[in-house]
Amino acid sequence: MLPWKVFGLVLLLAFTGAAAGAKVYKWVDEDGNVHFGDRPPADAAQELQIKVRPSTAPPSQALPGSTNRTSISEVMEEERLRRKEAREQEQQARETRQRNCVLARDKLRSFEESNYLYDVDSSGKRRILSDAQRETAEKAAREDVQRFCG
Repeated sequence: MLPWKVFGLVLLLAFTGAAAGAKVYKWVDEDGNVHFGDRPPADAAQELQIKVRPSTAPPSQALPGSTNRTSISEVMEEERLRRKEAREQEQQARETRQRNCVLARDKLRSFEESNYLYDVDSSGKRRILSDAQRETAEKAAREDVQRFCG
């Protein structure tokens, strides 16, 4: 039912002539409800760019509000696509975080189970880490586990 309210609000603005030069704002309240209006609330709101196309029919034959129906549906479609893209990005970020968590845990486990740790120098030779260097490496591995898994 919400899209009809939005459509009605924008259609009302089109009838009053305010839609031609007015700004339309969109915001989400604490309950997750989406609102549109000509004045933003006290907190931040997103300003929508609504494109108004002139009617190709003579003014006497044009339906009231018909010039805005296409642009309203376009705005709604763009918003739907933005939400879909945001959901896909969030899913990808969750998957990346989960993968990094598994890698960080494996690295920490291998550090803790190893008798010694080493670095490979520029000539390709192994250089065994001192106790202090090993402690630093294990601490960094624990921090990675906290960052990706916590």
